[in-house]
Amino acid sequence: MPTPKQRPFPLLSSLSFALATLFASQVNATEIRPATVLFKVLEGQAPNHLKAFNALLHSQGLVTERTLEGTGITIATFAHTGREIAIANLLKHSGYVEFAEPDYAIAPTLQPNDSNYANQWHHQTVNSPQAWETTTGNHNVLVGVCDTGFDVNHPDLAGNLRTDLAYNAQDGSNYIFDANGHGTGTAGTLGAVGNNSTGVAGINWDVDIIPIRIAISDNNSSAYISTMANCIEYAADQGARIVNLSYGGIQYETINAAAQYLRDRNGLLFMSAGNDGQEFADYPDFTSFVGVGATDQNNNRASFSSWGNYVDVTAPGVSILTTYPNNRYVNYSGTSFSAPLTAGVAALMVAANPTITPEQIEQGLFSTATDIGDEGEDNVFGHGLVNAAAAVNYAANIGHVSPPEAKITANQTSLPFGNAFAFDARNSLDSDGMIVSYQWSLGDGTTSSLDHFNHTYDAAGVYQVTLTVTDNDGLSDSSSIMVQVTNEAPVAEISVDSQSGSVPLTVNFNAQNSFDNDGEIIDYAWNFGDGNSDTGSSTSHTYTGVGEFTAILTVTDNAGAQSNTSVLIRVQGEETINISAPSSLRASVRRSRVSLSWRDNSKNEDGFYLHRYDASSGELLQTTTLDANTTRYNDYPENGNYLYQVQAFQGNNLSEQSNAVSANVR
Repeated sequence: MPTPKQRPFPLLSSLSFALATLFASQVNATEIRPATVLFKVLEGQAPNHLKAFNALLHSQGLVTERTLEGTGITIATFAHTGREIAIANLLKHSGYVEFAEPDYAIAPTLQPNDSNYANQWHHQTVNSPQAWETTTGNHNVLVGVCDTGFDVNHPDLAGNLRTDLAYNAQDGSNYIFDANGHGTGTAGTLGAVGNNSTGVAGINWDVDIIPIRIAISDNNSSAYISTMANCIEYAADQGARIVNLSYGGIQYETINAAAQYLRDRNGLLFMSAGNDGQEFADYPDFTSFVGVGATDQNNNRASFSSWGNYVDVTAPGVSILTTYPNNRYVNYSGTSFSAPLTAGVAALMVAANPTITPEQIEQGLFSTATDIGDEGEDNVFGHGLVNAAAAVNYAANIGHVSPPEAKITANQTSLPFGNAFAFDARNSLDSDGMIVSYQWSLGDGTTSSLDHFNHTYDAAGVYQVTLTVTDNDGLSDSSSIMVQVTNEAPVAEISVDSQSGSVPLTVNFNAQNSFDNDGEIIDYAWNFGDGNSDTGSSTSHTYTGVGEFTAILTVTDNAGAQSNTSVLIRVQGEETINISAPSSLRASVRRSRVSLSWRDNSKNEDGFYLHRYDASSGELLQTTTLDANTTRYNDYPENGNYLYQVQAFQGNNLSEQSNAVSANVR
């Protein structure tokens, strides 16, 4: 196996504090290029629409500074600052552009630390030595690096820098001096010359790096996103297969458009995920380029590494020993260095297979990455930790190896609820190698990585079972089958002690005759039809209203299946009882006493009501309640003329009133 020959080299121990101060001021500030806006006109605009759009530009005082010919991105300026966001929003909602945004100034995604490690631990982590068994790189592979600048005389870089293609994307010159050191560091991570008895080794020992400076000036290492887009377009036009951009700005449409331009020309962009150490859930997950997060020496997310759905893969980004201006070396930390490490792996893949496409590079990187964090792809580590050896092997074998064949064997494709399916992938095969991983998705949210196992579903239904197998070449194949879990619904049975009666009516309900042939009933739910409900296999309920009520029983079994049945309950009003009216009422007056007598014609009364009325007006003056079987009563009213009647009652039932008699008390 080739190994790089190294000799002792000086480490820049005083770098950390100075650079940390510089970059903190740039990262924390949100800078916008004054009086500038970027936009891309929608394709296929009708002439009258373009005329209207030009009128809109003119009304806002916008003047085209330049248009990036490849991507069609226009950089426009105007007279007064402070309106950059407002004008971008105006253009964005005009209906004439794909996107519009201010020209933000973005700092490199750098977090320097003390240079206290004297070895490149990251190579072992991503299996660089095993990748170098296949290739250490090739000068036929062009890689664009967009950064602060480059030390073109550094002994570990000079042999891999294409200074004849050097370009300053900010001012259009070929001035690429690195006043900061960041660009020299990212270039070294990707492509420091290896096996030269000097300093460090990049993941590519041999590569042609197009050095492109994007820094605003020697005193300001930030870059406008328009300059970044210009850098990407320039690299694409030179034939770069890989481009690295270790700056922020991963969320901007301008970068996406430039990355797509590169991709359309068989190149692939790699960007750092950012060093804010927080989630950006609202960032778009552009598919035109690869977003790279950072890990530490324990394969955990580096504390500074930002995350979100836009993170595709991760790579080491803590204490990465690399090149620094003036023939020096330093340990750097940041997603700025996980990105070029990953871009460098992609360059090795191109060296191993020059015909590889951007899509195949992504497939190789993603499918061979070591899964860390949550199982499967997640928004912290993406597809996982880059594995250089596996990715390069994947690239080298494209078109030369056969993929595996996934085969699923199951004991049954339909089973009653509660029974276990036996799934087996051991009949899967790989004609030119071996299967190294099995991944099952069982259709109910359950997964497995075993080659055979048993599984019992928690509910009846139809499930799609998918098996994905991956072989030692990183190639994979999938197969699916449908399985059904059957379940016979339970049977609901109601018995009651009464289905009709007078209000209030109490009914005892019983569901104990309900049954489930292939399981057990676990729930009984009653709806009594009058707005009341209950649970349990037996219950009672009192109806307090008159009417017909449908009582419904719903039973649920242990597989979740339900059935119901009902019974009609009729509730009548109180029973009407016919009571015979008293008769032969007589009255005699002696002084103030009125003696009354009558005949009791009823056998079942609860008593009698004796009513006294004013003889002149007919007004009821008094009702006296008397016991059952009473036939005589003495009344002592004041002087006056009265009428009397008597009436029998039982409960709420009343008889007709008796004949009326008069009495004159003087």
